[in-house]
Amino acid sequence: MSTPGLDVRRVAEIIVTSGHGERRRGTGCLIRDGLVLTAEHVVRGARTVDVRFDADRPGERTHRAALAWSHAGTDAALLTVAGEKADGPLLLGGIGERDAVLRCTTLGFPRHKLRTDPTGAALAYRDSCHAQGSAAVLGNRREGTLDLRVPPLDRDPDPDRSPWEGMSGAPVFSGERLVGIVARHHRSDGLGSLAVLRVDRWHERLDAAEQAALEALIGVRVGPGGDLRDVLPLDGGALAQSAHVRQVRDIAPPRLVAREAEIEELVTFCAGRDEPYQWWQALPWSGKTALASTFVLHPPAGVRTVSFFVTARWAEQADSDAFTDALIAQLAPLAGIAGAEAVPAGRDPLRRLLLERAAERLAERDETLLLVVDGLDEDRGAGPGSPRPSIAALLPPRPPANVRVLVTSRPHPGVPLDVPGDHPLRHCPRRRLDANDFARHTREEAKRELHEALRGDRAQVDLLGLVTAAQGGLTLRDLVELTGLLPYELEARLSSVFGRSLETRTRWDL
Repeated sequence: MSTPGLDVRRVAEIIVTSGHGERRRGTGCLIRDGLVLTAEHVVRGARTVDVRFDADRPGERTHRAALAWSHAGTDAALLTVAGEKADGPLLLGGIGERDAVLRCTTLGFPRHKLRTDPTGAALAYRDSCHAQGSAAVLGNRREGTLDLRVPPLDRDPDPDRSPWEGMSGAPVFSGERLVGIVARHHRSDGLGSLAVLRVDRWHERLDAAEQAALEALIGVRVGPGGDLRDVLPLDGGALAQSAHVRQVRDIAPPRLVAREAEIEELVTFCAGRDEPYQWWQALPWSGKTALASTFVLHPPAGVRTVSFFVTARWAEQADSDAFTDALIAQLAPLAGIAGAEAVPAGRDPLRRLLLERAAERLAERDETLLLVVDGLDEDRGAGPGSPRPSIAALLPPRPPANVRVLVTSRPHPGVPLDVPGDHPLRHCPRRRLDANDFARHTREEAKRELHEALRGDRAQVDLLGLVTAAQGGLTLRDLVELTGLLPYELEARLSSVFGRSLETRTRWDL
């Protein structure tokens, strides 16, 4: 079980004796059983290293430490202290690169806390310094440190030596997670500034073998996609984006195989200027959703994606109301508008406005906005008599120049009736996606769709049975005669979500 937050019992003085007999001090932190994290420059060239917990307090413990791992480039080192137990490993955290201020806390043994025992019972000692402060996240990016600002000292007691000597290696926490260790004090930044080595920047200076050795010791993956949770709180827009990305990641396959040509075609579409729309169609279980979701998660450089995956079996994910809500949540951060849900405007006008604003902001950075709608054939609001408009009807009729719209569906039904005749969806290129050996085939999905069709009324069940028995080749006149339905009633059913479940080789002509 991991342990959250700063715990004074884990923080220790590091007392180093160099090869020349000189003594220096630093700070360390017990991150798991028998393992202390400190700064590499503190223990560099050491002949002996002693680690002292709870100095001059009941339960004081001093260990002769051994160097387990060190790296000058990251300025981090790990010491083994046999017999020192922790209440579980510490939680480690990363820091997202956003315009934000992070609250932090640290504990160490700096030189300015040097004390003399007034009773004379003890020699001079260093007391602990518990400092709380804040860091502007985007500072010190080149150095790879966090610019932690704490209450400044009243005076500089010795201009030739930093008053923060001995603080190197001190753990820095934001909330319950360790985000770094104190590395150095830049005098030019003032007496209240500490440069903190960020845990999430370690991997940038390690080769594969060095990183593997570090991760084996600490039991945490520190590289991209590892175990370092972002400590920055998410605003409403960022939270919505994060939730949406997680949903798409659940849809996407672990690895998209044998689709290099299709990905290249999508990249070309995003970079093009002639056609703002592209419609990919495929038979059931051909892998169109796998392709679309993978492209949403891994777009080319300079392309930002917003998406909606229509899923008929989820009511909250299958109509134009859900589409509008999803786009508002995703577009608001791109448009630079926080709390879009509180904007006094109708949901539909707000969605249109956010799309335009997001496109404008991205155009300033020469970026493209790609809107992906997967599974347009599953739109529950697209059928005749629906009180809602179809999702297709809400797609932008004249998108801004840097906006592209990618739609995927099965071949049937086609364009919903409420889409205007001059809408780009009616004349955009339609690309057929053929199934390959690695497309996601799920028999469970097929069974679910059949089960849904069989739950319809008697006419729908009869229609399904007739088409199945005939194995295709029936005309609309044939089905009128066999079912007793009027032509317009039959056509309405065949152009609905149910119609796409039937064999696509069946001819619906008269």
